[in-house]
Amino acid sequence: MLLFNEVFGQTANDMYDSAVAKMKRGDINGAIVLYTKVVVQSPYYYDAWLDRGRCYDTLNKTDLALADYKMAIQKKPDYYQAFYYRGNFYVNQNDDKSAMADYTSAITIKPKFIPPYLRRAEIYVREGKYKLAIADYTSCITLKPDSARYYYLRGYADMKYQKSDLAISDFSKTIQLNKNYANAYYYRGLLNDSLLKTTEAIKDFTAAIDLKIADEKIYSSRAKAYLTSEKYKEAAADYTVLITTYKSKEAKDFLNRGICYDNLGNYDLAIKDLTKAITLNSKDETPYIYRALANEKLKKTTGAIADYNKAITINPNNGLAYEKRGSLYFDQKKYTLALDDLNNAIKFKPTAEAYYLRGAIKDMNKDTAGACADLKTAAQMGLKEAIEQSAKICN
Repeated sequence: MLLFNEVFGQTANDMYDSAVAKMKRGDINGAIVLYTKVVVQSPYYYDAWLDRGRCYDTLNKTDLALADYKMAIQKKPDYYQAFYYRGNFYVNQNDDKSAMADYTSAITIKPKFIPPYLRRAEIYVREGKYKLAIADYTSCITLKPDSARYYYLRGYADMKYQKSDLAISDFSKTIQLNKNYANAYYYRGLLNDSLLKTTEAIKDFTAAIDLKIADEKIYSSRAKAYLTSEKYKEAAADYTVLITTYKSKEAKDFLNRGICYDNLGNYDLAIKDLTKAITLNSKDETPYIYRALANEKLKKTTGAIADYNKAITINPNNGLAYEKRGSLYFDQKKYTLALDDLNNAIKFKPTAEAYYLRGAIKDMNKDTAGACADLKTAAQMGLKEAIEQSAKICN
């Protein structure tokens, strides 16, 4: 009897090893045939039940796969690998609740087995349970502290949990462990940008682009950071990539490149882009205002006023549009129109320039008290001309 069992066991082992080899080569059907022979001859061969279940899973034979996973666990109740693979099966069936139960079982049986922590954390992230995900990723890091990937995953969960400092720390550790981890640069760049650390953000976005994962969202993020930093040449170049390489039809990309061109003194190019932005989104007053500013620089006052008119029609509460149109009316000596606009500018968005111009009109109208009140307000806001003028006419 002992000799028979040894021969029988060896035969099952040989068939199992051959099945594993077929499975690794991608001969899934051939592996299933051999695994079936193993479990027929040796019903308690739990590894064969599990691996045949994985083969059925690969072929999307879900009922057969689930039956084999259950049989593997029945034969070995502490079979943590079977709980793990059945958890994966449940995830693929969109049954996260059952998957979570299996991953938790695997962890309970084998606390140092990392894969179920990772898969459970994925579900926690998907469900918005970021604190629990962070705890699982922390367990992974504790078990394998030299893994850049685990720090990256925890950093992403930190970021979603709105723990920016912790996320930056984790992404930095990711980069320390793997300097080529491009997505870590990208997300750290986003966080630095949100914290107004624009220079650091630009460096991170550039690193991500240099690592050849450049895509539309990274160029867009870097362009925005360049624009915020008033690096208009660099911002314009990135917006050009978005428009030419990625064929952007976003109004904001044309608007922002137009703003860059305006600040670089390329007024004709600015007007062209701003006109395109208006074509793409005619309900936004912003490109009208910037096109008006470019027209002003080109001494096209009529066109500028027409654009300010349109901006005010779209948004009657836009203080900047009133201020700029009022300034043009002032230059044209249309003081009544200018005064109306400056009153609205101060109502919606008070600036030193608006107070200064309104003070000048009041002074011309012999309203010394009103003029001085406006000039002093403008002076308090730091406008040099207002300081000088209020010193001349006000006590």
